[in-house]
Amino acid sequence: MHVAFLACLATLLTVPLPAQDAPRPLAPGTWVGRAAVGGVAAFAMLNVPAADSPAVLALPLERKAHPLAMSVRDGRILLESTDGAGLRLEGSVTNRVFAGSTGAGRFELLDVRPADRDVLKAYTGFYRAPDGRLLFLFPSSPLGIPHLMSCDDAGHVAAVYPAGDGDFVVGAGFLAPFPERARIRFVDGVGGAPTALRWREAGTERDAPRVPLYDERPAEFRSGDVPLAGTLLLPRTPGRRPAVVLVHGSRDVDRYGTLMHAAFLLRHGVALLAYDKRGVGGSGGDWRTAGVPELAGDVEQAVQWLKRRTEIDPGQIGLLGLSEGGWVAPLAATRSADVAFVVTLSGPAITPVELDTTNVRHELERQGVAREEVEQALSLKRISDRFARTGEGWEEFLAGLERAAGKPWQPMFSYAGVPPSRDAWYWRYWRGMTAYDPLSTLRALRTPVLAIFGQFDTTVRPDVNTPLWEKSLEEAGNRQASIVVLPRGNHPLLEVERGELREIADATGFPPALQPTILEWLRPRIALVPPTR
Repeated sequence: MHVAFLACLATLLTVPLPAQDAPRPLAPGTWVGRAAVGGVAAFAMLNVPAADSPAVLALPLERKAHPLAMSVRDGRILLESTDGAGLRLEGSVTNRVFAGSTGAGRFELLDVRPADRDVLKAYTGFYRAPDGRLLFLFPSSPLGIPHLMSCDDAGHVAAVYPAGDGDFVVGAGFLAPFPERARIRFVDGVGGAPTALRWREAGTERDAPRVPLYDERPAEFRSGDVPLAGTLLLPRTPGRRPAVVLVHGSRDVDRYGTLMHAAFLLRHGVALLAYDKRGVGGSGGDWRTAGVPELAGDVEQAVQWLKRRTEIDPGQIGLLGLSEGGWVAPLAATRSADVAFVVTLSGPAITPVELDTTNVRHELERQGVAREEVEQALSLKRISDRFARTGEGWEEFLAGLERAAGKPWQPMFSYAGVPPSRDAWYWRYWRGMTAYDPLSTLRALRTPVLAIFGQFDTTVRPDVNTPLWEKSLEEAGNRQASIVVLPRGNHPLLEVERGELREIADATGFPPALQPTILEWLRPRIALVPPTR
């Protein structure tokens, strides 16, 4: 996702709130679900602070947030907006679900309990569901809420939220907990490692045994003076295995960030090296001060670490990069003869500045912002980009921010700090990104490459990026390049109907062709095994 939108989202989720003397009729924490607001049944996050401050109803996929005053009337919990939006939620809590009416429709919010990340890591693995599906569970937190994600052998995904007392709620989509599909509880074996999960659905309870398809090995290596840490997932297949290094998307991504798109390869005998990005989890350094060349250097060192492993075939090591990883992985491949292949998912061919500018325009037009206002926002962004690149124009940027006060697009520039500061981390980060030219990399890329895009990707638009990929790879003389656009895929390659951001919450999986496309392209290049059932 582009930087300006992520900054705006962070602003929505951290609304400054006045103090309030009010009871806490709801348990402090985060409640996740859906609420009918303004004629839209939107994915919603209700943040209830422990202190005497208002709650905040965030609609992150609508870029909105509302502070709410809480009270109890006639045994019902009432939340009313204090920002003049006229929002009112009235309902009650049953089985950790707060449900009721907004006046414009219904709302349903699950009390998501805090989860220890190390505990969630211990649950990572394959499980045989009661209906025969093979589920892969792993930690996830796309909106900052630690939980589990489930991805089955057909590419269906579902959020799995901790609901307290050892229970987890299996939701209906990538973010949505409702309609609730099932409740699960892990069955611990000797030493505390789970041997199964107990699946409760429609009044019945059955065990889903853990299926030991792979082993984990700690991975530690260095990129210059930066220590990096991760996990090698090693399939239980004989001989030396092919391997894939997972290359992160943007911002602070841990070792699990790209696993959803690649876990199916474990069933085909492909090892996966997943590591924490700089400054995340067990890795040192700071992703905010690393440009694409530095991140590509990290990938090169990951490849070298794999080459030294006796379990890995050194001639069959490849890269899989998502989004920003579509810049990083090709660059690493041009600099290392040890990379046998590259797979990119939603990988841009345009520069970071072009990508960010295109997405700001698209987002403001989507919101119905007048053309004149759109041009004003883009003009300020050009000033911002120039300051990041050259250090010149700070006063001009401040003046533009002052003129933008009160405009709906002004929060997009919160990356400059509140109040704005020329020392904000963003400027160093963006300076490193603005220097990168992906086309020069693609013109030098002779490694076999599969570039996959989603038809409805509004961040890395296929109509803009695929012609540039094709032309650049042709200039490189790359005869082993394939470019595929998957119908109904969005930016994270979830299957959607129109490509709107709000569809992510209810997305139930990848386009059906995603996994077969990758497997068929890999088959003549590496030693795949028949899928484990």
